[in-house]
Amino acid sequence: MAFWRRQHADRLLVVLLADTHCGHKLSLLNPKTELLDEQGTTYRPRLIETQRYLWDLYLSHIDSIADLADGCRIIVVHDGDLTQGDKYTAHLALNLIHDQIIGATWNLRPWYEDRRLNVTHVRIIAGTASHTWEASSEVLAAQRLAEQYPDVDTRPLYH
Repeated sequence: MAFWRRQHADRLLVVLLADTHCGHKLSLLNPKTELLDEQGTTYRPRLIETQRYLWDLYLSHIDSIADLADGCRIIVVHDGDLTQGDKYTAHLALNLIHDQIIGATWNLRPWYEDRRLNVTHVRIIAGTASHTWEASSEVLAAQRLAEQYPDVDTRPLYH
C-alpha cells in the first residue's frame, strides 16, 4: 500500500453528496446528533428503522471511499438540500430549524473525523428555496464545521 500512495500522490477524489434533507422523517440522521430540549438538556433524537438503515449505508459508503482513496486528497461536495426546511411539516422528524441545521452538521462529521480520510475541502452548495432559507442552513452548517475542523477548508457555495 505504501508504494501505491507514493505512486498516486497526485490523485484527487471528489465525493458528491446531495439531498440529505436532515429533518425529514425519512432522511439521513447521525444517531450521535446532540440536540437541546426546552430545559437545555442534551438529548439524541430517536431514529426510525429507515433512518438507521440509511445511516448504516452512509457509513458503509464512507468505508468504501476510504478504501478507494487510499490516502489521496478528498474534496467533499454537498450539492444542495442539506436540510428539509419547514414547507412540508407533516413529513418532519425535526421540527425546529436549528435542530435541522445541527443535525446536518452531525451528518457531515464522519468526513472530518474518520482518520482514514484525507479530506482537504468541503463545499456545501445552497439548496432549493423549499428546503433552505436564503441558504442559511448551508451557510450556518459550513461556518460551524469550519470552526470545529479548522484544518479542512469548509465553505458554502451558491449555484
